[in-house]
Amino acid sequence: MHSLIYAFLGCQLFVVIFIGLHDWVPLGRLSNLPAIRAADTRRRLVLVTLLSTLPFAIGFAASAYYAAGGFPIWLMYLLWINYVTLLYGILRAWWVPYLLFEDPVRAARYRERFANTLAFLPTRHGIRPDALHVLFHGVFLVAFILLGVLTFTTDAFRMAQVPPLHVSAVGAQRSFPDARCIMSCARAHDARRASLLSARLVRMIGTRAPSTIPATSASAR
Repeated sequence: MHSLIYAFLGCQLFVVIFIGLHDWVPLGRLSNLPAIRAADTRRRLVLVTLLSTLPFAIGFAASAYYAAGGFPIWLMYLLWINYVTLLYGILRAWWVPYLLFEDPVRAARYRERFANTLAFLPTRHGIRPDALHVLFHGVFLVAFILLGVLTFTTDAFRMAQVPPLHVSAVGAQRSFPDARCIMSCARAHDARRASLLSARLVRMIGTRAPSTIPATSASAR
């Protein structure tokens, strides 16, 4: 299971790096930054990059933090929301118009943004996916599959559901076999002290308490 978790972390890291940097870092024929700047304003690029990167960066950081001890349930929900949303966006933006339905407006935009970039797939419906996005979609698909495997066939998300106090108690019992004996002896000692104190109080009350029997002179009257 650990190898699956590390593979998932690697795919998550690639997704975060791609979303955060692919519109900003020159990559030779894999990108065309001047065309991207011409198609979108700098302000829009910054806003889209921040909003797109933040949820995946949080998911990756939390996954790396909890990888050793099991993912909490809230992280599972966050990852599934992120990856299902991104899957929908990829299908709607790329593969549905490429494989199924023609979208002239999107095709014209892609021809402008990804002009002269490396591509190996044939053109369909006016769209030719560039090699960098095809690579990203492939890594994302692997991450999506790994998320499903970790969720439904392993204990990656179930391990963290055991309360920490219970885990500590179990660990203490395993590490110290005589812990129960020590606790029992302590309870017996406390009970003995309480018994002695109670007996002392009874003797004190018995000797100092006023008598409730009427005096002889009082009864004579």
